[in-house]
Amino acid sequence: MRVLLDTNIWSRLADQRQQDPFVRLARETSLDVVVPPATLLEIIRSPDRTARRTRLRLVCRTAWRHLKTEAESEAEELVGEIERLRPEWLLDQPNIGRITELERFWLERIWESARREHPDLIQQAQAKGAAERASFLKLQRGQQAQWREDGFLRSLEHLRKEIHTLRLGVGPDPAQVRNAERNGWKAGTLIEPWRYAVQVAYWDALAVAPGRAKRTGEHTTYADWVGSYIDLDTIRRDRKGFGQLIFYEIAEAKMPRAWLRWAVDFAQHFVRIGVGNPVDAQLAPYLVEADFFMTNDRRLARIIEAVRPSAPSACAVGMYVDIKNADGSVFEAIKKLIGEMRTSHEQ
Repeated sequence: MRVLLDTNIWSRLADQRQQDPFVRLARETSLDVVVPPATLLEIIRSPDRTARRTRLRLVCRTAWRHLKTEAESEAEELVGEIERLRPEWLLDQPNIGRITELERFWLERIWESARREHPDLIQQAQAKGAAERASFLKLQRGQQAQWREDGFLRSLEHLRKEIHTLRLGVGPDPAQVRNAERNGWKAGTLIEPWRYAVQVAYWDALAVAPGRAKRTGEHTTYADWVGSYIDLDTIRRDRKGFGQLIFYEIAEAKMPRAWLRWAVDFAQHFVRIGVGNPVDAQLAPYLVEADFFMTNDRRLARIIEAVRPSAPSACAVGMYVDIKNADGSVFEAIKKLIGEMRTSHEQ
């Protein structure tokens, strides 16, 4: 069984000094415990040095399988669809040197730097994380307020039933129509909302962010990965064609990570906005990599279960770790859940 743990579970295991019992349990039950870089970065951002050190030692253990970054996995989805639908956008040869450099950093060096608590890594992660979190939460709160005013927000149960039927159209305002058409959206047509979210995010990441980074020094992670295979200048020169590719041509079944990131972000608006939402949305693409996701955040477990039935690929089951009913012991709560998971998995 492949198991993905939320950061709050890793933190409690370390804080309660239950690392060794959990390692033994994972070995005895043949758990494949996967850890994404997003979890590592979230733990690095902890301001408590003592707690951070204990948590880092736990997640960096070689007993776990460290995953590639979500940026690489999502880039692979997009590159695969471009190769299938726009092969003329491919570079003559992939930039193998750049790919190797990126993989070494995310699969090796960042973990080693975290084990050593390299001060530059900690400082950069904390500064960058705070800014990104504030921006993300501001956008979510504004959107939630607008949807509440419009009467769009209902229950997670309603969302679970309706999410696969949602469609967006271009408004009647002429300026909106012109802008939509400039981005490849044909007036009078309806598209799935995940496609709109992907088009906005990827156009910014691939066409806008590299230029902005020259002024701000921000990271261009998606552009680095995609640009190792695709001629980004070709994309920048064909904004309309790029939009048409995303809006009408890429296959949902080929983009499960992008879909899950959108779906979890979208569903977060239907419950109380929490400060952990940015990291939760960042973890969403990794749900493809696991059979079960364990969290102490009841809202997140409910969100995953609301979107999972409509996911375009297998998606981890969201499981709430009820620590209170295990006398406060996260290990005992996990142990109980693993028994339930094994029964479910065998069936």
